[in-house]
Amino acid sequence: MTAVAAVFFVNGAVLGNWGPRIPAIAADLSLDAATLGLALAGMGTGGLLATPLAALAIRARGSRSTTVASATLLSVAIVLPALAGTWWSLGLAVMVLGAADGVMDVAMNAQGVLVEKRCDRSILNRLHAG
Repeated sequence: MTAVAAVFFVNGAVLGNWGPRIPAIAADLSLDAATLGLALAGMGTGGLLATPLAALAIRARGSRSTTVASATLLSVAIVLPALAGTWWSLGLAVMVLGAADGVMDVAMNAQGVLVEKRCDRSILNRLHAG
């Protein structure tokens, strides 16, 4: 249970650190609000496109391996927006970030359900609180 709780924490910590960085990245790229919004739409697009792949990965490799792989990708992908030099590269960077988060969200919840069944008590609310 501790490992799964740590994964939920990592997800929240990574994404919680992304939001405050947006104004600095937008300023560095001299983006107006409309262009920034277009680039940031990549996050949702990446999540939307990648989330269905989570089920395939879980079936093929299991929720534990999929969680570890997506958590690793998310932890690396958080650096990509800072490396972007244009609005479209920012959009691609946050698309990768959104994709990793989307897969991680499905996989860590699937893993949480397995742990919950082993514990024979409700723990998903506690995991999400992490």
